[in-house]
Amino acid sequence: MTGYEISFQQPFSFLPGLLSHTGVLANYTSVKSSINYLNAAGVTVATTDLTGLSRKAYNVTFYYEDDKFSARVSASHRDKYLTRVLGQENTAALPVPYDGTNETFNVDASFTYTLNDNLKFTLEGVNLTDECQDQFNGENNLVNFYHHTGREYLAGVRYTF
Repeated sequence: MTGYEISFQQPFSFLPGLLSHTGVLANYTSVKSSINYLNAAGVTVATTDLTGLSRKAYNVTFYYEDDKFSARVSASHRDKYLTRVLGQENTAALPVPYDGTNETFNVDASFTYTLNDNLKFTLEGVNLTDECQDQFNGENNLVNFYHHTGREYLAGVRYTF
């Protein structure tokens, strides 16, 4: 396995006025992997990527934060990845299909207003891009599972004693 990750964090406190309360967080990851998948007889049935690992992923968050109000908008992207290499139960090397999850791009946002030391109001939006999750089978990317939760909006009040 080889790869790299780049991270960047920058509060914009050097900017004037309200902009001095803003900032950005970002990271990018690139990974190449290769692993031999064996069956019970010890025969290699596939040599491919490590399951659960995307080749590329990134996240970016823009934020505003002061004593009363905070806001965050985050975007994240993840390349497709394998979830399972089939055929490991076979005793001979055969053409092996793969199960995986296709790439996703999500945008989330959250807002908090602090009224006083005891009372906070929150609003959150999850999956604002209305992204679905679809899983595939085989190199031809045949969809075998489609999951769509839609957008979620959450509101809350927090009171501490």
